[in-house]
Amino acid sequence: MGNRVRLVVRRLNPTSADEIELVAQRMRQTLEEVLDPERGRSMYSMDWLRGRVRQHLEPDVGEVFLAVMNDAIVGHAIVRNERDDQGRLGLFSTVWVHPDRRRSGVARALLKAGHGWLRRAGNQRFATNTDSENRRLIGLFMHHGYQVTERAGGMVQLTLSEH
Repeated sequence: MGNRVRLVVRRLNPTSADEIELVAQRMRQTLEEVLDPERGRSMYSMDWLRGRVRQHLEPDVGEVFLAVMNDAIVGHAIVRNERDDQGRLGLFSTVWVHPDRRRSGVARALLKAGHGWLRRAGNQRFATNTDSENRRLIGLFMHHGYQVTERAGGMVQLTLSEH
């Protein structure tokens, strides 16, 4: 038998300081990768990023999903409930996959988990916001039916509606 790699998506353990720290560090890595290392590091402090992860763990606010392969956390997605001028909106705040695991189904599994949680919370519309240069994330979401619906100041919003 071959050595099969199994992907598991699970919720972040809200009592695990190590998991919160890892997600906060990877949020910083995302900013550095998309914007540039200097801008990404200077945008938010690590304390702010840790607090942001914790905010998404509050009941009915959001959720943090981890993608785990062979006991290693290889990706995460952060989702939350929002409201806009059209009502409820399920927002993907962050999706990150380790560079060695990209294009292997990890992001797809994280999107599926995030959508499931957001649907159960009552959302029928979904969105993400990103830098207009973040081609990987834009491509990922467009591949899953999202469309660019807004452009402003170097940012884009992609949305998907299920009504």
